[in-house]
Amino acid sequence: MSHNNQHFKIVKHKDYLYVIQEDISIVHSVYTNDPLNMYLILGNHSALLIDTGCGISPLKPIVDKLIGSRKLLVFNSHAHWDHILGNEEFGEVYIHENEEKIVSEPYDLSYAKELFAKYYANRNFSIPPAKIIKKLRNGDVFDLGNITIKVIHAPGHSSGSICLLTNKNELFTGDVAYYGEHFLKYVKN
Repeated sequence: MSHNNQHFKIVKHKDYLYVIQEDISIVHSVYTNDPLNMYLILGNHSALLIDTGCGISPLKPIVDKLIGSRKLLVFNSHAHWDHILGNEEFGEVYIHENEEKIVSEPYDLSYAKELFAKYYANRNFSIPPAKIIKKLRNGDVFDLGNITIKVIHAPGHSSGSICLLTNKNELFTGDVAYYGEHFLKYVKN
């Protein structure tokens, strides 16, 4: 089952799992890894949104409709622009401690004004953060009610990249692994 709003494609993958897809190539054709997948996992009492996308179109109303009365947790898989620019819609966001500082401040897109002009010039190339940022650490476990999520620190794509492992043996990798070109960064510990 899937349906579209004007910007996102929403796919019900399982009874408890939605994939919210956003084509980042609309920001600029240099971005060829469409779609960006955000995941919404529904537990009995809580839900987890993995990533908040590009911040071009409102995401929270879609998520609110899908989660019903569940409490919402929002995780960033890492701090790159296409995964965090929707953070300001949500009051509280979790990210690995290595990238907490990045998402705690307004995100400056002025380094590539020509790429981002169409969607971010009216916001002066500065995207506000979520009001509350909480740290994730390797091994942290969150209980959604019948589904538990374990945080696995997986630096490489970025210093704070994480994967999330469920008790149903599902692994959400963010940009640690995806179809298309991979960009790895050496991280010195």
